[in-house]
Amino acid sequence: MTRYPSSVRERTSRKGRGFLNRDVLKKLLEDVRSGRLSVAKAGDRLRHFPVEELGFASLDTHRTLRRGFPETVYGPGKTIEQILAIVSKLHAAGQTALVTRVGPEAHAAVAAKHKKAEYHPEARALVLRSGPKRRGRPGVVVMTAGTTDIGVAEEAALTAELMGEKVHRIYDVGVAGLHRLLAHRDTLTKANVIVAVAGMDGGVAVGCGGPGRLPGHCRADERRLRGRRRGLRGSSRDVELLRTGRGRGQYR
Repeated sequence: MTRYPSSVRERTSRKGRGFLNRDVLKKLLEDVRSGRLSVAKAGDRLRHFPVEELGFASLDTHRTLRRGFPETVYGPGKTIEQILAIVSKLHAAGQTALVTRVGPEAHAAVAAKHKKAEYHPEARALVLRSGPKRRGRPGVVVMTAGTTDIGVAEEAALTAELMGEKVHRIYDVGVAGLHRLLAHRDTLTKANVIVAVAGMDGGVAVGCGGPGRLPGHCRADERRLRGRRRGLRGSSRDVELLRTGRGRGQYR
């Protein structure tokens, strides 16, 4: 395994270095106000918080404070050693690490060092949680046009769950059999947000926009669209999805 310079080796978070959330920042500011900590020392601590340099990656460990969710790691193109180093650094900073589009070999390498690392095969995602599991808030629906789209949907559902949402999954309800979608009308109207993985033509996203009054996110399954675009160069249905979504202000 590649060894990185000592300047970028993992630092532990036992004394709070490299770890920043609202509680830590509040305590730091209170220490400055009370005189327990000088302004100069507080500035020195904050200097290390926003970015953790690994040489091959600059981790935004400040993102949780700004956005409420840590930086997500995109797996493709990274070596196993790089993924392990990034996950270890995020974990040392007290943040949950989510690595997308990876195989079980990445999980095996991370789990050898971090026993609590999880692998979600349908989502092709690796997770190393930090802190207690959050109780889900209901209101998010993730749906697919077909069974082939479940992998993309599971990635979205897992991400939402890590954000503290309780996800209701509705799979294989494409508009070729519209009655399958309409059977879930009550669930759709009560949802706060719908994530629709729209298969090859995006029809299910347009269909579920009708019953709802809510914001949504439409995601075409890139694996299915890739082959289609090679042969058809797009179609009127792709245009309709974009036109309908923008017109309603519901989908992007």
